[in-house]
Amino acid sequence: MNKLEKYLLYLTIFLVPVAFANLFSNFFDIPKILVLALGVALTLLLVAVRTLLGGKLTVGLSNFDFPLLLLLVAYLFSAFIRTPNKMDAFFFPGTVTIISAGVLLYFLINLVGANKKALGVTLFLSGTLVSVLYLLAAAGILAKIPLLPQFVKEPSFSSIGGLLPQALFLGTLLPLAIALVLAEKEATKKLFYAASLAVTSLALAVTIFNILPGKPDSPALPPYATSWAVAIESLKVSPVLGMGPGNYLTAFSRFKPLEYNATPLWAVRFTTAADFPLTLLAEAGLLALAALTLVYWKVLKGFKEKLSGGFDYEKGLFASLALSLVLLLIFPASTPLLVATFVLLAANSKVHEVIIPLSAGSAVGSRLPAAILTLPVIVGLGILGYYGGRAFFAEYQFRRAINFLVQNDGKGSYDTLREAINLNPYVDRYHVSYAQVNLALARAIAQNEDLTDTDRTTISQLIQQAIREGRATVTLNPQRSGNWEVLARTYQSIMAFATGADNFAIQTYNQAVALDPTNPNLRIALGGVYFALGRYDDAVRVFELAVLSKPDLANSHYNLAAGYREKGEIEKAIEQMNAVLSLVEKDSQDYQVAKAELENLEKRRPATEEGSENLTPPAPAEEPVISPPLTLPEEAIPPAGE
Repeated sequence: MNKLEKYLLYLTIFLVPVAFANLFSNFFDIPKILVLALGVALTLLLVAVRTLLGGKLTVGLSNFDFPLLLLLVAYLFSAFIRTPNKMDAFFFPGTVTIISAGVLLYFLINLVGANKKALGVTLFLSGTLVSVLYLLAAAGILAKIPLLPQFVKEPSFSSIGGLLPQALFLGTLLPLAIALVLAEKEATKKLFYAASLAVTSLALAVTIFNILPGKPDSPALPPYATSWAVAIESLKVSPVLGMGPGNYLTAFSRFKPLEYNATPLWAVRFTTAADFPLTLLAEAGLLALAALTLVYWKVLKGFKEKLSGGFDYEKGLFASLALSLVLLLIFPASTPLLVATFVLLAANSKVHEVIIPLSAGSAVGSRLPAAILTLPVIVGLGILGYYGGRAFFAEYQFRRAINFLVQNDGKGSYDTLREAINLNPYVDRYHVSYAQVNLALARAIAQNEDLTDTDRTTISQLIQQAIREGRATVTLNPQRSGNWEVLARTYQSIMAFATGADNFAIQTYNQAVALDPTNPNLRIALGGVYFALGRYDDAVRVFELAVLSKPDLANSHYNLAAGYREKGEIEKAIEQMNAVLSLVEKDSQDYQVAKAELENLEKRRPATEEGSENLTPPAPAEEPVISPPLTLPEEAIPPAGE
C-alpha cells in the first residue's frame, strides 16, 4: 500500500501540468483542480486505510510544517468567514482547494517517504511533455490532426493554460533538469535527460519570445500600482483575513483607483493581482502573508548552506525551489507553479520520522485508537467526494448547455442548464446563463403577431424565471458588482414587457455602481435607463460622472451630448460632440456618425439615429411588446443592497 501511495502521488504530480479537457467551460483550470484534488484525496484515503490496518501512523515532521499549516489555516478561515460564495473559494477559481491540496500534497510526500530523485524526475518529465505539446502546436502539427478539438490546434496552445504560466513553470524546472543531467551516471538515462533538457529549453525560449511586449501572445497583467492599491484597501476592510479566497474580482472592482482608467486595460476586471503575494494579501490577509513570509525566511536561512560547494542534485532541487519562490514574488501564480513549489518544498525539507502507535494491548478493540483517528477521515473524504462529484458533473452539464447554445438549440440549453443548477445551485455563472436563455425564449415568443393567453402565460413565466435567476446571482455574492449588473440588465431588457421593471433597473444599476465606482460603462448604462424614461436631468448627471471617471472615453461624451440635446442645451451638446470627434479615429464609422450628429446639432435639428461601431447612444423607451404590459409579482423586487 505504501508503494501504491507513492505511485499515486507521482502520477498526480505528473498529470497536473498536462491536464486539460473540453468537457468543462474552462479547458485548463478545472481539469487541473480535479486531478489535484482527486489524487490527494485518494492518497489520503490509502494512508487512512493503511493506518487502520497497521495500527500505527508514521509521521514525517520537517522544517516547513508550521508555516504551511499556518497558510492552510489562514485560507480555510478566510474562506469560511470572508468569502460570500464558498463555491468561488473551493471550486472555481478554487483557490482554497489548490492551496489545501498543495499543503496536503507536501505532508503526504513526507508521510509516505517519497523519493527525492523520483519527485524531481516526475516534475521534469511533466515539463518535458508540456514542452513537446507546445512545440507540436507551434509547428502546426497538432492542427493537422482532425480528431483534436479546435483549441488544441491553435499555435499558442499550452497544456498549462497560458504562455506566461508555461514560461514560469518550465523556467522553474531548469536548475533541476541540469542537475539531473549532471548527476546521472547511467549513459542511457543521461542521454534521455539531456534530450529532454534540450526540448524543454527550446520550448522555454520559444515561449519567452512569444510573450515579449508587442507580440500577440504577450500577457495582460494589472499594473503593480493598481494591485498594491487594491491590496491595501482590502486590508482596511479586513486586515487579518482579507476579502476571501476567490473574491479578488470583487476587491478589484471595488477598490481599483481612478488612475486605472487611464491605462489601456481600463475595461478589464482582473481576478488576480500583478503577483502572488499581493493576491494573497487581498484575498487572505495578513495571517496568510505571515505564513508565506515564514516560508521565504526558512528557505533563505538554508540558502548559503545549500549552494556552497559543487552543484549536485540536491542543490539543483534547492535552486528550483528558490527560483519558483522568486517568480511568485514577481508574477501571478498558476496551479502548476504552486503544485511544483509545494513538491519542491517537500523535496527540500529535512524530515524527522515519528511513529505513533495506534493499537491497544488487548486483542478486543486493539484497533480502536486507529479507528477513532482514521474513520472520520474516511467518512469526510466520502462526503467531500459526493459533493465534489456533483460539482464537477454540474460543470460538465454547463459545458453541454454552452454547446447547445452554439448549435442554436434553445430547448436543449434550457433543459441542460436546469440540470446544472439542480446539481450545484451555488455557481453564479449557471444562473446568469439561465436568465439569458429565459429572456431569449420570452422575446422569441413575443415576436408572434397574435399572442394567445397561453403565450402570455409562458412569457410571464419565462420573465419571472429570468428575474429569479438574476436575483440568485446577487444572493450568492452581494458584494460583487458584476452580479448586480447582470440583474440590472435583466430588468432593463424587460422594461418593454412589464411595468415596474424600469425602477428596478435603476435601483440595481445604482448598487452595481456603488460596488464599482470608477467604472464608466456602468454609469453609461444607468444613464441610458434614465434617458429611455425621459428623465434627461438624471441622465445628464450620470453621463457627466461617466465623463469625469474616464475623460478619454468617446462613448461617455457621445451619450452626454445626447442628453444635452434632449434638454435643449445645444451648445453643450456641440462641445461634447467635438470631444467625441477628437477621440475617435478619423477613418472609422464612428467618426462619420459623430460628424453627422455634430452637423445636425449645429443646424439645431434633431439628430438622426444611425448605427455605429462602438458609439452606442442611449435608446428611447421601447413600445410595450405586450398590451397591456405584464405586472411583475412581489418576488421580482430586487434584493436590498449592502
